[in-house]
Amino acid sequence: MRRLPPPARSKETADKKLSSSVSKILILSIVLLVVTIATAIFNFFLIWNNGEFKYWTKEISLGDNKALDSENIFTSEEIMTITSEIPLVTLKKQKEKTLPMISSICRKARSFNNLRILSNGKRYFFSFPADTTWEEANSTCKQKGLQLASLKIQDDINVVWREVTKIGDYGSVWWLSAKDLGVTGRHDFRWYDGTMLDTSSELWSPKDASRSGCVRLVSGWSAKLYRGPCSEIMYYICELPIECY
Repeated sequence: MRRLPPPARSKETADKKLSSSVSKILILSIVLLVVTIATAIFNFFLIWNNGEFKYWTKEISLGDNKALDSENIFTSEEIMTITSEIPLVTLKKQKEKTLPMISSICRKARSFNNLRILSNGKRYFFSFPADTTWEEANSTCKQKGLQLASLKIQDDINVVWREVTKIGDYGSVWWLSAKDLGVTGRHDFRWYDGTMLDTSSELWSPKDASRSGCVRLVSGWSAKLYRGPCSEIMYYICELPIECY
């Protein structure tokens, strides 16, 4: 018996199958492209974290004001080490990342209306009549975009001491930024930016030569630095960060 040949496929059916195959190939290509890009990005960040950027071991997080804590700020020795080890292009990238955050903090600080410009050209906020512990004072200054005052030279001490003597009563006490970080029984006073305040410095009052705690200024007494328990309730002095001038 003679068999009839199978019916020929219509052109429409063939086109549909061809179109379906092309779509599958296109989807597969897109998936492979996405995987390739994701892998490249992952490898880039892996190199970023483990390669030439390994020297940036301290996170600068100015957005939440943590960068101004003494434990998060590079000391002058660390900065010299970093700048000698990290390529210039890396430093430039880090600067580009942190400058917008610094600008945000400075805008906040400058908008604070109670800053006084003293004869040394610096801007300070004096908390009188509000008083608190050193820790609370430190936190309050940062909330305003400021920092506890660092009086590192005698001229600055003289200028600020004259101001607090005019503002407060005789013998009123004002917190500054330096604090004793010593953990082994030895004094290790550090200013807000991490720089050392040596115990043999002439900035100290001879009457407070052996005490630990937090550093303060006393109105009406000698224009020198004093120290005492950080838990005591005192006035405090904030200043505009140097980056904001």
